Amino acid sequence: MEDRYCGNCGHELKPDDKFCSGCGKPVHETARVSTAEAVADEVPPIEQAQTPPQRSTGDTTLDVLIVLIGVPVWMIVVALVYAFDRTGGGSASQLGTAAAEALISNFPVVFVAAVVLALLTVRWSRYRRRRSRHDAEVREAQEQFYRNEARKRQREDERN
Repeated sequence: MEDRYCGNCGHELKPDDKFCSGCGKPVHETARVSTAEAVADEVPPIEQAQTPPQRSTGDTTLDVLIVLIGVPVWMIVVALVYAFDRTGGGSASQLGTAAAEALISNFPVVFVAAVVLALLTVRWSRYRRRRSRHDAEVREAQEQFYRNEARKRQREDERN
C-alpha cells in the first residue's frame, strides 16, 4: 500500500489508523494516497459529501431585520418615486405632500411593492452571504492544497 497522508493537516497515516494522530479527523474523510491508486474505503459516502448547508440563527435574524427595516424604507422610496412622477420634480414641499398623499391614498399598493422589494433584498443578501462563504471555502481549500504540496516537496527533499 502506498503512503497515505491526512488531507486536513498533511500528517502521515499508518495503514491501520482510523483517526489522524495529527488533527483527530476520521481517516475515511481526509485520507489521501500519494499516488493515483486510492483505496475505496477512504472515499467518504456520497450522503456525507453532499449534505446541504444549515442556515444559522444569525442568518435568520439578519433576514428578519432586513424585512423589518426594509419594508418602511422601501415604502418611502416607492412613495417618493410616485410623488416625483406625479409632480414632475417640483419643489421639496410639493414632493413631500405628494409622497404623503401616495402613502395614504395608495397604501396597499405601496405596501405590497415595499414587501416585494424587501423580499428581493433578502434574496440578494442571502446570495451575497452564500457567495462570500463559498469564496472563503475556496480560498481555504487552495491554501490547504498549497500547504500539502509544500509538505510533500519537503518530505521528498528529506528523502533525497
